[in-house]
Amino acid sequence: MTEYSNYNYPYDQSQEPQQEQQPQPIDKLISTIREENEDLRGDIQSLRVEISRLADAITNQTAFMQQYVNIESGRTIMEPVEIPTVSIIEPIPVKFPIGCDSDLLCLNEYITADTRDYYVNRMKSIIGVGSLSRSLKGILTAKLIMDYNLEGVNNKKELRCFNNYISALFGDSNG
Repeated sequence: MTEYSNYNYPYDQSQEPQQEQQPQPIDKLISTIREENEDLRGDIQSLRVEISRLADAITNQTAFMQQYVNIESGRTIMEPVEIPTVSIIEPIPVKFPIGCDSDLLCLNEYITADTRDYYVNRMKSIIGVGSLSRSLKGILTAKLIMDYNLEGVNNKKELRCFNNYISALFGDSNG
């Protein structure tokens, strides 16, 4: 029996208890999903801009083709063809939460009458159904929240001077 005692039997890994993967904390998972969602929204915005440019190019080409057809059909008078312009003002994608004063200033400038609804809906989706004080961390970083308050009292900066941002934050789509 000693001749078998030195033999190494192959190790069967199926008998070893499997380690279960630890689930990610739900907050981290939600944060990851929100980041991916923001990236996708940015991609969609880029695609909208490209589609708008393509629509302009098609409109221009159609007008030129109409002029060409007029020439080829023997018309001697070139009738001016009005080229309609597509004026779509695209909101600039902003990465939330806002982390510094300059980003907050830029966001305030990005919010115009044409883009206000976009930013109102974007901030509403970040805030969700929770309380504003808790959900504000999705809009501004903790540092900015500590540096600002609405009226600028107690040695803090005044948030109310960012009128476009404040009206969008509180959901006022009319400005």
